[in-house]
Amino acid sequence: MSQIDARYFKPFEERHNGPSQADIQVMLETIGVSSMDELIEKTIPANIRRNGIMDPAIYQEPKGENRAILLIQLLNKPVEMVVENSEFTKKD
Repeated sequence: MSQIDARYFKPFEERHNGPSQADIQVMLETIGVSSMDELIEKTIPANIRRNGIMDPAIYQEPKGENRAILLIQLLNKPVEMVVENSEFTKKD
C-alpha cells in the first residue's frame, strides 16, 4: 500500500473550503427554495429527520480524519493480502 500523502496531515479546515453564503444563496435560488431548512424539509423524509438540537454529548469524541484514513488502510489489508496471494489459491 502506498504511503499517505503528507497533505492529509494538515487539519481538514486548512485543506477544504466550504461554500460561501453567496454560493449557498445562489444554490437555494437555483433549486427554488428559500432556506437550508426548507431544502432539508423537502429532501429528507420526516420519519428519518431529527428534530431539535442534537446533543453532542451523546456522541463519541471525534477521532479525526487521519485516524479514519489509517483505519481504512487497516481494514483493506486483508483484501490486499487475498489479491496478492490469489496466484496461490487459483485452482487449475
